[in-house]
Amino acid sequence: LLCNAQGFLTEGTTFNLFYIKRGIVVTSPLPLGMLDGITRKLLIEYLSEQNIPFIETSFKKEKLYSADEVFITSSLKEVY
Repeated sequence: LLCNAQGFLTEGTTFNLFYIKRGIVVTSPLPLGMLDGITRKLLIEYLSEQNIPFIETSFKKEKLYSADEVFITSSLKEVY
């Protein structure tokens, strides 16, 4: 997992990072300096179409410890 200069998680070496907490899907916002992944975009479109709660916000690694689920998206690995 990669962090920006402020210590916020951005992405992995070949993937975008997401977590779910209380039914809300969370990922880092693009302005943090991360890859605008194709699979990330498709997932965000799907979440909107299905009315699944979704937010983009800055977070540090500690948020992952209390997440209900953590997953990645990647054009090579799809959703894992």
